[in-house]
Amino acid sequence: MDHLLSDVQDQYYNAENDRDRHQILAQVVHSIPLRTVQDYIPNLTRYSYSKARKETIRRKTKFKAFSKNRRKVRYRKSDVLLFVEFVTSPLVSVNLPFGETKAKMSSGLKINIPNTVRKYRDHEIILMFRQWLKEINQEDVKISYSTMKRILKTCVASRKVALSCVDYYLA
Repeated sequence: MDHLLSDVQDQYYNAENDRDRHQILAQVVHSIPLRTVQDYIPNLTRYSYSKARKETIRRKTKFKAFSKNRRKVRYRKSDVLLFVEFVTSPLVSVNLPFGETKAKMSSGLKINIPNTVRKYRDHEIILMFRQWLKEINQEDVKISYSTMKRILKTCVASRKVALSCVDYYLA
């Protein structure tokens, strides 16, 4: 214990700033009282000690957050297919192929898929989809924003970029 605290003392005095000092103290303050640490670092204030304790608590909660079980949310297949159909519709995508994307199936088969061009950004597509659901009275379709964003990220497509301003500038 004596050797450990002397190492902490050396690191504490060699630290360049207060943040580094708090990080160093955070390694031991969860199990060693203030008075014992002050024997090795006499100019240690209660404030610095409490900042280091807060850092220790923050680290513990950070690691606990990763160990939580993730909750899986299942969606109806028909809802997901409805969203994919909307994304591939002429309203959102241009049906002209724009290059090719190589995809690997779960069976190991490799296929080439034509890459399409999307007219809108992901956020705009999601807002359009939600508005479209209201128009066709299918508001019971429940897919979260993050899931739709992941689907759009997975369904590869290029985004259309307007170059008309550049053409006018060059002319």
